[in-house]
Amino acid sequence: ADWPTAFEYWNIVWAQTQVVAVFVYSICFLIMYISRFEMWSFMVTLFERCIYGAVVLLLAQFGFHCIGEGRGCGGNAGFFVWGVLYWVATLTCLVVSGLNWPACVAFTLLVVPTFYLSLACWKLVGGSTSRNIINQVSEGIHGA
Repeated sequence: ADWPTAFEYWNIVWAQTQVVAVFVYSICFLIMYISRFEMWSFMVTLFERCIYGAVVLLLAQFGFHCIGEGRGCGGNAGFFVWGVLYWVATLTCLVVSGLNWPACVAFTLLVVPTFYLSLACWKLVGGSTSRNIINQVSEGIHGA
């Protein structure tokens, strides 16, 4: 399997799914806040979602650069960290969406591309990283 190419494709899908999820999330909250006449709360939520959207699009761009073009940017640890960062971003969405089930469903769509991004990072030698990180920290402590 061509895992660098798979990572690049799933990274694009992840970024596009983020945009769709943020849009659906915003529409759900717009309907909720209009029904309660809470436009200020909607504006704050919209601003927060726009900031979140910008951050995850930057994460996708940097991930593409480091993994897709740079083939790791930090060796095995780089693959491992990127796999974890994608999960952190996805789980943050699910936690922030809270009890608003349409928004939670929108962000649940991110689980599939996040899984495949992490799998690609794992297959690109990120799987051996947990042992390597422990070894490198141990060597760093003994070498200091």
